[in-house]
Amino acid sequence: MLRARGLGGRATALEAPLELRFVDLLLIIIATLMFVAVVLTVINFQLPPGEVSVIPRITTASAPAAIQGRRYELTLAVTGGDGSYAWRLRGGKLPDGLSMRSDGVVRGIPGVPDRTQATVEVVDGQRRASQRDLVFEVRPAGAGEKPKPVPIRVASDRIVLPNAVGGNAYRYQFKADAGTPPYLWRVASGRLPDGLELAGEGDLIGNAAESGTSDFAVIATDAAGGSVTQAVRLAVVPPPAAVWQRVLATVLRVVTVYGRFLVVLWLLGVIFGRPQDMGSPGVLRRIKARLQGR
Repeated sequence: MLRARGLGGRATALEAPLELRFVDLLLIIIATLMFVAVVLTVINFQLPPGEVSVIPRITTASAPAAIQGRRYELTLAVTGGDGSYAWRLRGGKLPDGLSMRSDGVVRGIPGVPDRTQATVEVVDGQRRASQRDLVFEVRPAGAGEKPKPVPIRVASDRIVLPNAVGGNAYRYQFKADAGTPPYLWRVASGRLPDGLELAGEGDLIGNAAESGTSDFAVIATDAAGGSVTQAVRLAVVPPPAAVWQRVLATVLRVVTVYGRFLVVLWLLGVIFGRPQDMGSPGVLRRIKARLQGR
């Protein structure tokens, strides 16, 4: 430790060099950040998978008419949300003989001609909801009349599915609107992301393996032989980093910045010299002293 004569002739210790004070400050910052990282790791080792912030939207615009005394079935369609849906009747009423299940299927055998309006609601797994008013009409059955099949439809010609998270379980159910159930689904063109497969009932399930965006088309065929094709885009995003990994990355960035600052400070001290009471004249001072000594 350097000492100098102070007032009264007593030896007093000089303050630590500027570089040492910055080193102490850097160590305090690193220790604080590491403590925060440990606390966050204990509280929550890893963040939950990211969710898609898209509100579900009911895409069934109208309900096909039912025929008195004949079986009726309509599958309501929705897009957006997180893929986990629950349906319910929010207001109004359905014609007598018809009921709506929690999976969005309206079915039954209407007994009398009627025309009603009902408000249907769908809620996804994050409690985000969407509503739509639909008119249900029951027409009288004509003598010897054979009902004309309703063409099969889908929500839209092209849809963007909720993102899949790499390495996490994924599920999305394709649904057809109108037509004659049951429906058979298959991939018409393109390629599904690795790890996912399309079941005949319209369930896209699996664990996506790699990140990226896939464009493909699916086709639905109903019991009457009608079919419809839908273009699909699905993005697979990387899983979120763990809390301790994100904190560690921040610590490394801070250490890098302060490390560079200390290197610059050290170089300035080597080139220009430290204060005279620190005992290091610096390169420029030594060169100047040699030139003056000639």
